[in-house]
Amino acid sequence: MKIKNLFAITALVGFGITAQAVTLNYTFQENGLGTLGSSSTFTEGGFSITATGINDTLYAKSAGASETGLGMTKDADHEITSAAWVQLDVSQLLGSSLATIFLSSVQSGETAKIWFSDASGTLGTLISTIAADGSLDITSYLSHRYIDVTAGSGNVLIASLAATAPSRVPDGGTTVAMLGGALTALGLIRRKLS
Repeated sequence: MKIKNLFAITALVGFGITAQAVTLNYTFQENGLGTLGSSSTFTEGGFSITATGINDTLYAKSAGASETGLGMTKDADHEITSAAWVQLDVSQLLGSSLATIFLSSVQSGETAKIWFSDASGTLGTLISTIAADGSLDITSYLSHRYIDVTAGSGNVLIASLAATAPSRVPDGGTTVAMLGGALTALGLIRRKLS
């Protein structure tokens, strides 16, 4: 009877390990500062977001508290304008329980516009217009492949993106090793009890 209980506990622990969530925080500084090219992939906890500059190349800016984030190269302030925007491929975040995009350098008279889309290079549907530094919950839009950020007026930055994503299931080799270890431990326990 004890062996069955131990096996059940081991199985529950194994399921618990794979069901955990991971907190992701993309600062868009992970690939260095300055010009990043036409696209750049940012990876946290095994989850990647690919940012693409539409009508301009990407620029990672770090110039103080509210002047840090992802912008564009051609703008004199290296920020996102209404003529060019950043498209974020968030398809790997599907299934996240929470996702929030943070905006900075949205000064008086400026606005940031957040869109969702399923087509590369297309703004798609407007989610919200933001008139000050802040954040927007985008969790319900993760069923779409892209989140786009452009300026409605002035110029703005994407400060960061945070998400709570489900842990990735270990690959086959890791799973087999974990199962083998558990069965070996159970065998040793059973042998000791005999």
